[in-house]
Amino acid sequence: MAVTIPKEFLDELKLKPGTPVVVEKEGNGLLITSKARRLASDVDSKFAKMVDEFFDEHDDVLTELSQK
Repeated sequence: MAVTIPKEFLDELKLKPGTPVVVEKEGNGLLITSKARRLASDVDSKFAKMVDEFFDEHDDVLTELSQK
């Protein structure tokens, strides 16, 4: 499924085609947010990248597990 986002929103939020987003159900609508994550000041960026790659690689399994 694809969703079209108006250009002015893309520009304002600095989103480009292919930018990962998270879609969540909120009430009778959907909330779409950037998947970009802020790092806590004490989190090593190399470790954070490894965690992101793990979640991206195993997203299907983690999603299934979260629904059990």
